[in-house]
Amino acid sequence: MIKHPQGPFNLINMNNQFITSVNFHVWEPCNMHCKFCFATFQDIKQTILHKGNLPREQALEVVKMLSQYGFEKISFAGGEPTLCPWLPELIELAKDLGMTTMIITNGSNLTDRFLKINHEKLDWIGISIDSLSCESNLKIGRWIFR
Repeated sequence: MIKHPQGPFNLINMNNQFITSVNFHVWEPCNMHCKFCFATFQDIKQTILHKGNLPREQALEVVKMLSQYGFEKISFAGGEPTLCPWLPELIELAKDLGMTTMIITNGSNLTDRFLKINHEKLDWIGISIDSLSCESNLKIGRWIFR
């Protein structure tokens, strides 16, 4: 059990195994409009994070704390995490702290520039693919808002 100012965290699952991986929903905005998306952040935006994300310094502090708590793998998710201006800093910090790093993305911003900046520190990229059909993607809201 981990002691935290807001209460203890039990990082043991139902099989009595230590939970080593965490998803950090770092960024609320997204450039798609998927009708089925659960990451609306409405509860958070109405209560504590009106912008839908932590400020840069606080997000970096969260990564440090998660590493100190013993998490070995961190997945940055959203919204669309590649829209977060400080995502490369978060990835670099997590990797420098010894964590396995991953992003969950719709893939629309996986540019040569993004990959060049992050290739040494980013271990995994998960891409959400719901259909190979343009028509199906449009029906479910998978279109890019620019």
